[in-house]
Amino acid sequence: MSLAGVEAVVIPPGSDMRYLTGLDLERRERIVAFVLPLEGPTLLLCPDVDERADAPPSAIGRIVRWKDDDAPDRMLVSELKDMKLKEAKIGLSAKIWYEEMAGIHAGLPKMTFVTATPIVGHLRERKSEEEVAIIRAAALLADRAIAASWSDVREGMTEKELSRIVEGRAASDAKVPVETAGGAQFGPRTALRFAGPTDRRLAGGDVVVMDCAVRLHGYWGRICRTGIFGQPTGRMQTMHAMILEARGRALDMAVEGRSAASLYERARQSLGTRGFAKYVPLRLGQGLGLEPEERPWLSPAYHEKLAVGNVVAFAPGIEDPEEYGLRSGDVLEISAAGGRYLTGLPEALVEIG
Repeated sequence: MSLAGVEAVVIPPGSDMRYLTGLDLERRERIVAFVLPLEGPTLLLCPDVDERADAPPSAIGRIVRWKDDDAPDRMLVSELKDMKLKEAKIGLSAKIWYEEMAGIHAGLPKMTFVTATPIVGHLRERKSEEEVAIIRAAALLADRAIAASWSDVREGMTEKELSRIVEGRAASDAKVPVETAGGAQFGPRTALRFAGPTDRRLAGGDVVVMDCAVRLHGYWGRICRTGIFGQPTGRMQTMHAMILEARGRALDMAVEGRSAASLYERARQSLGTRGFAKYVPLRLGQGLGLEPEERPWLSPAYHEKLAVGNVVAFAPGIEDPEEYGLRSGDVLEISAAGGRYLTGLPEALVEIG
């Protein structure tokens, strides 16, 4: 904050508040906010009916509660004035609502605003050993769920049916409450990386892609695997070999100080040969943490430097929208010496049936 010239950050409910305070509060029709000043005690503004703030963690110095007949935006403005911030540069969460920002600005017109994303993101992107261990455990749950679900694949089943099977296995295997998000795709739909499952039915010769994300103790792990319902063609084997090469070549770029874009480009060099360059997607992965998709982004446009503690879901793939897509996604940790995969690395395409 000091380097950015920011005298305070204002954070609404969401992942940033949960990271900084441990509180998982709900957004309301009126502002709920955590204020972290550069100097002095922190402040939580919340409704008086929110029992989750009754025993605040040590990160919160003071709680100001509003009632139904209060105007919390004016209460926040008054508190910021008392904190001597009325002409300060304030960092706002990227997920703050416009109405909330407008209310602050109307009451404090000399205040200037910048995004707090680089400030809080700097912390969130650099995982501790404990955070890495939880992400790895979550990813292994996803990996085991997919591995066990290949035997359930049947001709005529739908993408939604297979998705439910994968999610159910991950949840039952966890032994503790988890949140799951899964997706299965068949045939040409496997080239649609971010598309959800549909009622499309599995047919002979189809490529099958299973993606599973598990949220364990607040942190997400994510895995992606590809199989063939039948015998893989020579073209499929070639594409898979290039994916394996990209996965290996990325390791020496997954090092502190390299840019996320350079890791992407190294993987693309492997994936884009033999006429497949136009089928390489513009994003091959993203960070994991309190959200299943967060910084850093593994794309040619993201030039931020990688740092020790970054953990990403790295999923190199080749995706031909006219035919099918193949990809393999694992959890990759960035270190000072090079990358380290936290999950299993299958070497062969799964042949189903």
